[in-house]
Amino acid sequence: MSGQSTRFARLRRIREILGEIRVSSQADLAALLRRDGFKTTQATLSRDLVALKAHKVKPESGPAYYTVDGEEQAPLLEGADAVVKLREMTSHLAVDVDSQGVFVTLRTVPGAGEYLASFVDDLAGSLVVGCVAGDDTVLVLLRNEQSSEQFLKAVSVRRRKAEAV
Repeated sequence: MSGQSTRFARLRRIREILGEIRVSSQADLAALLRRDGFKTTQATLSRDLVALKAHKVKPESGPAYYTVDGEEQAPLLEGADAVVKLREMTSHLAVDVDSQGVFVTLRTVPGAGEYLASFVDDLAGSLVVGCVAGDDTVLVLLRNEQSSEQFLKAVSVRRRKAEAV
């Protein structure tokens, strides 16, 4: 497994852990990741938490804990910054794109399919109905043809030329 795909798998696992249990410290999170086979330094873990936009929540009782809120993230395709974020993410993760009507298929580097799909689901705003992901493939269902065109313009990947049938 390459370092790049290990990072995406680790980010996905961090998001899952923070969604399942209350983790109060980076040391506790690192221990949970080690249990799952991810070795990481405190500095790397800190960068991962920033990349996921994780933050600590202080409940009325009990210790503060890390959380990742999708609600805090702005819809991806509703502004110039959003398009830049999508273009940046796909330029790093996607290697090919194909489309047919309201369906867009993004081929990714190995291990990045679920991470990219989660990113698109969380941030794509009203254009996307949803995503289905595998290890290295994401199927994106757009609301309509216009949404598909807008999404494709924002994606930074070479489009596959349509093959004659």
